[in-house]
Amino acid sequence: MSPTPPPTTGHKAPLGVWLGLAFAVCIDTVVQLVWSKAATDASSEATLATLLGMFSHPLFYAMLGLYAMQFVNWMIVLSKADLSFAQPITACSYVLTAAGSAYFLADRVTPLRMAGIALILIGVWLISGTTHHTGAPSMVHPVTDSLEDSP
Repeated sequence: MSPTPPPTTGHKAPLGVWLGLAFAVCIDTVVQLVWSKAATDASSEATLATLLGMFSHPLFYAMLGLYAMQFVNWMIVLSKADLSFAQPITACSYVLTAAGSAYFLADRVTPLRMAGIALILIGVWLISGTTHHTGAPSMVHPVTDSLEDSP
């Protein structure tokens, strides 16, 4: 008879959480690219002129709409996932933002930046494998539960 494995306290995140996180990463990437493009197009010698130029740029209003979508999505994700799990996963947007800015905005991604991006990906991978309450049936006593989980 084989011994039964010890019970685990971690829970796998449901597909909906992963989809919400993927959407958060994608929309944050688009927001950053649109914001950069609008700021570049509106840039001027004077700060006030740049600010006024931003308000007259159509991409500025697209960016505000995207931020509203991002807010709603984030509220949904956080209703189903631990913040300490979800927020670090969104760091993947740094990777997509760097790639998108290189492709769409002709930014230069240096080897040092690529190394930083690799470190971010390693951190996201490590966090995604940690024990968390995301997807747990009940989060009535998350502080007490985490204390009970520790040795």
